[in-house]
Amino acid sequence: FKGTTYVEEMVWIIRNNFDYEKATKMSHLLRVPYIDFGISNNELDDLNSPRVFKSHMLPKFFPENFQYKSKVFLA
Repeated sequence: FKGTTYVEEMVWIIRNNFDYEKATKMSHLLRVPYIDFGISNNELDDLNSPRVFKSHMLPKFFPENFQYKSKVFLA
């Protein structure tokens, strides 16, 4: 893993109670979707909350309360 992917994996695995079996059965891209590539709001809504996803978009493009509701936010 590279740095960012490593952090994504750690966050996902902690968020999912260290379920390594589930992690090995799902693609990393499904577990931590990259929302810059056109994932729809419906697809984001379908993710279990709290959601784990990645983006290179600037925070100003997210909802106003995004940073306050996020558990982990890397800028």
